[in-house]
Amino acid sequence: MEETPHKNPFKKPFFDLKELVDSIQEHLGCPATIEDTNHRLNAYSSHGIDADPARIGTIISQRVPEKVINRLWKEGIIPKLIQSDSALRIPHIEDIGLRDRVAIAIRKTKKF
Repeated sequence: MEETPHKNPFKKPFFDLKELVDSIQEHLGCPATIEDTNHRLNAYSSHGIDADPARIGTIISQRVPEKVINRLWKEGIIPKLIQSDSALRIPHIEDIGLRDRVAIAIRKTKKF
């Protein structure tokens, strides 16, 4: 029997960032956020009652909290994320209210 190729659910046009972030949440089964390079919140998906303090702070202030940004730079996580084309696992960091998560940089590609 012939295998069907795996279709990438994100390789399609989205109406806006909210539609994209909801699709990410639906396919991965976890809350998702989209932030710009200055750590400002662009879109976020729904989440259960167990959202961590870092997520709540990001949504309320519309920006990733400074203590989270500073710690992610200090741990070398943001530089790795900037350089990588793959998803990066971010471990639980209790003192800044960050639970385990996965992050990936979304880059705009040029069409010629």
